[in-house]
Amino acid sequence: EILGRVFDGAGRPIDGLGDIYPQKRMNVNGTPINPVSRIYPVNYINTGISSIDTLMTLIRGQKLPIFSGSGMKHNELAVQ
Repeated sequence: EILGRVFDGAGRPIDGLGDIYPQKRMNVNGTPINPVSRIYPVNYINTGISSIDTLMTLIRGQKLPIFSGSGMKHNELAVQ
């Protein structure tokens, strides 16, 4: 029923073909995550840059954005 339809940012049809009525409603909200039960990371990457190591710790296995200026040691950090 929604294939080929045009919707606005809130999901309302704007193509003039009428409203869409669902056959079934389902809850899309998951249960809240308990932050206390979380497994804390242990594989820290020591960059040697104190501001990064203190304020924004890097964990092995995470997606890590690495920005550096010309001549800085970004390759050595990426290899770790």
